[in-house]
Amino acid sequence: MTVRAGLSLLELVVALAFFGLVAGGVYGSVAATERAGRMHARRLEVAEAFRTTVAVLGAEVRYVDPAADLAVAPDSVALRAFRGTAIVCGEVGGDVRVRYRGLRDPDPAKDSVIVVGALGDGGPVALAASTSEAQGCAVLPGESLQRWTLGARYPVGTLLLLFESGSYHLATGAFRYRRGAGGRQPITGSVLDVGASGFAPVPTGAAASEEGLTLRLTASGWTGAASPGTEGGAPGIRRRLGVLNGAGNGGVPAKGGGRP
Repeated sequence: MTVRAGLSLLELVVALAFFGLVAGGVYGSVAATERAGRMHARRLEVAEAFRTTVAVLGAEVRYVDPAADLAVAPDSVALRAFRGTAIVCGEVGGDVRVRYRGLRDPDPAKDSVIVVGALGDGGPVALAASTSEAQGCAVLPGESLQRWTLGARYPVGTLLLLFESGSYHLATGAFRYRRGAGGRQPITGSVLDVGASGFAPVPTGAAASEEGLTLRLTASGWTGAASPGTEGGAPGIRRRLGVLNGAGNGGVPAKGGGRP
């Protein structure tokens, strides 16, 4: 009786073919999983860019006076953004001492001041200098005592509003912020189709409760199937970002006094 060792050529071919089928199936499954993972990551990045843009710009626009503080172009929004409030509580060497409360500390390099009331003409006053003070006025919790150089003196009790001048842009695939003459710093990743995205002012004559701007965002480089809330097959959103102005805004002054 003869014992055969090894595999015949036919058996080897069948085994290799079977191995190729299994390997191809595994590779296809891994590749599909990888594509799904990349698509999911891309969706998350796009969603985060949309959410960040709406949140940042919405917070900035809600406190502006559209007629005085807002200029809207198709790819940019220039504004004077609210940063804090101060109440004059004294004088020191020709400057004013104020009780300040705000989103951040004042920065003379980029901030200006609006004087509220009969002493103000509605235009910005340059903040030439700002320094912290240790004493001079009693402050409330959440306030800081500061000395501001404004080029003029104001009576105790005068309300001052601190604003920052800057602009937001859709450029090179991202939502960006530009302060003064500086560069455009990215706020989101480069996931936006700037040609299909943009800003538009609310039409002249709109009700006070509708003032603000319209924002349109579309994702770039999208190859997935269309889904709800898309622009031409790519994820996209449209939002109207309004100002706190007019009736129905929790007691905020009516038009003409829309600044906080």
